[in-house]
Amino acid sequence: MTKLDKKIIFIFKQRLHEEVVSINDCSHGIAQVVKIVETDKNKYIIKFPRKGNELMIYRENFVCSHLKIKLLPKIILKGRTFLIETFINGETLNKAKPQNINFYNTLGKTIKKIHQIKMSGFGELMTGGKGRQANPTQHIEFLLKENLPLLSKIKTFDKKLLQHTKKFIYDNISLFDSDKSVLLHFDLIDDNILVKNNKLAGIIDFGDLSCGPKEYDLAKAYLENPNKKFSHILNGYGKNLVNMKKIKYFAVLHLLYIIPYYSSHKEKYAQYSKLLKALVKY
Repeated sequence: MTKLDKKIIFIFKQRLHEEVVSINDCSHGIAQVVKIVETDKNKYIIKFPRKGNELMIYRENFVCSHLKIKLLPKIILKGRTFLIETFINGETLNKAKPQNINFYNTLGKTIKKIHQIKMSGFGELMTGGKGRQANPTQHIEFLLKENLPLLSKIKTFDKKLLQHTKKFIYDNISLFDSDKSVLLHFDLIDDNILVKNNKLAGIIDFGDLSCGPKEYDLAKAYLENPNKKFSHILNGYGKNLVNMKKIKYFAVLHLLYIIPYYSSHKEKYAQYSKLLKALVKY
């Protein structure tokens, strides 16, 4: 039994008065340790953000406190270094692969509910309840400063494409609405969408919670499923409520950090690089 497991057993006994039956690691990312904990009474998720990612606790608590949606986890206990939330039973979207059109419509409707919370600022949600940057220009400058050096370090990445992409971003900055900021999940990948019996079971992992135009969030879902599935998501959300040109613009911003992340994954790297060229018309 690890030191962390002993800590988990202590937390559940002292704070929730429940006996731990089993602990299983389900950590997928590098930002935090995530465990499924089964007790004599229930099943939970406990999260321990790694050093430098403590804001994840605040963000998870923020969304669950402001939104009462059945398909989102509920906070059971918030500690200084950990968070316990309800366990949602289901398979990830990339494993379940539901063929039911209604599934994607429901997903679109649920994403829309998350966006009902109006915010101020742009980028990552900070402890003051605002986005990290005050306006779109500051946000873009931050993104470029953080990610262009990473793209430059990739030997196979076309440096002319890098400059073309930067120009495209600034030339089309008017697509980044400066007066429309809402709550964004900001990591709508298939791993964070749960399926049970071909129905949407839940949306999880709000550690990257951010602020910005609704299209910024939908752009991540577009990158995961740039096909008919995404069109069904938009049908559920309301096609008349979003601008596809904006979605594609924000997809470019997402690719700034997605491509470096997959630089060692040959197939994914080629896929996202090709998509970037198409989006910026290179």
